[in-house]
Amino acid sequence: MCQMAGLIEPLKNRRANNGTIRTDQRGRYIKHQIPEQAWELVVEHISLFPRYVSHYTRTHQHSREYLASHLNVKIMYRLYVEYCQEKSCQPVKETYYRHVLNFSFNLSFHQPLKDTCHKCDRFKVVLDTAPTPELQVQHEIHLRKAEKVRAKLSSAKMTASDSSLNFTFDIQKTLVTPSISAGVAYYKRQLATYNLGVHNLSNNDAVMYMWHEGCASRGASEIGSCLWKFVNEGIQQGATNITAFCDSCGGQNRNFKIATFMCHCVSSLPLESFTVHYMQSGHSFLPNDADFGVVEKAKKTGNDIYIPKHWMDLVRQARKQHPFTVVEMELGDFYDLSMTAKQLVNRKKASDGSAVTWLNIQSICFVKQHPQIMKFKYVCEDEMEWNELDLRRGRKIKRQNSSTTLFSAQQTKKIKKSKYNDLQNLKQYIPPVYHQFYDSLEFDGNDAADATDDHTGEFLSDEELNLSEEEEG
Repeated sequence: MCQMAGLIEPLKNRRANNGTIRTDQRGRYIKHQIPEQAWELVVEHISLFPRYVSHYTRTHQHSREYLASHLNVKIMYRLYVEYCQEKSCQPVKETYYRHVLNFSFNLSFHQPLKDTCHKCDRFKVVLDTAPTPELQVQHEIHLRKAEKVRAKLSSAKMTASDSSLNFTFDIQKTLVTPSISAGVAYYKRQLATYNLGVHNLSNNDAVMYMWHEGCASRGASEIGSCLWKFVNEGIQQGATNITAFCDSCGGQNRNFKIATFMCHCVSSLPLESFTVHYMQSGHSFLPNDADFGVVEKAKKTGNDIYIPKHWMDLVRQARKQHPFTVVEMELGDFYDLSMTAKQLVNRKKASDGSAVTWLNIQSICFVKQHPQIMKFKYVCEDEMEWNELDLRRGRKIKRQNSSTTLFSAQQTKKIKKSKYNDLQNLKQYIPPVYHQFYDSLEFDGNDAADATDDHTGEFLSDEELNLSEEEEG
């Protein structure tokens, strides 16, 4: 059968060509060479788009850059065709444009918002316009500090064990309650539900400590209260050395209250050391961000949220395999670390006489041998010597360790009256079974500005939060 088909084909060619068999065309395709000017025009057009550097892949992908998230190849090619029309040039096909983009550039799309650093962006603008050696050195120091603490984080994943509890912690962006589809909700003040995630680096377990603003705020005392629960559970499982990583938010993590909490843990618990490393600002991507992404994805496919408990149920069910552990924080679980901080002294000068700059500290450590001496570094570098800050009370020659106590937060946080009224107005879109929760919220008749703004997340400065030596007597 195959032989017959082979004989019939030449006969067809012969009849269609006045009795002459045409020359076999196999292997005679000629690849048209695209002019070098066309290639240069494509490169020129792609180079017009602004590019960004990823701050988390600098060590192993230093040449990788990112295009804006709203772009894709089809949009770029459409703009390229318009660009060629303006220049009266013949555009190449989209396949060739894509080929040049893939093989002549090391670019990617969808730069994540968490992968931006305002300081690096400012450095880039200044260095592109008026570069100076001093600015280049400052930028390099900024990047190296980020790389050092990220290398420490990678190392902590490998060294975690039963006796070494290594974890990261971060607070998720405010979860609004109720979260409903009614358009009027966008114009009303809503209740804030908070979620502090703690990610264990040894087994990737994630614990979510959740509460709402009618119970407590989201400052250093609340962060320390959640960590107190987590640390005690770790000690019950045999941990004697703790290493934690977090972002460098001054109002929540990098302040004297958290240092006081660490000091109390080493003094009162069977711990040999407690160390916290602060990620460089703008480069603080943590495993918690991936955990929070799972929660946000689950919300997109979930139902309306009427009360904070619904957020907790959603978080429990967000990850099907290896689900998150959710701990609902009650009023009795919170401590007032400002009271504990008054039992120590936040001196402005280190033991060597140098000024202590809290905003630049990158590592803090407390050890059992000297539980009330805070060791700190401005760069997370093993070879660098620790500075020391003496937190003990009294004059230098008479200072001794004193006991510290955690004081329970006795008062329930009241929400603003205007927010309470808005929540009452939203009850018409909420099933009646949940109305009792909103009716039970306590509110303050004085609508004066709070220390935190529920919408912007701004906190008091370190200078306002840290207790001065004069205030502590």
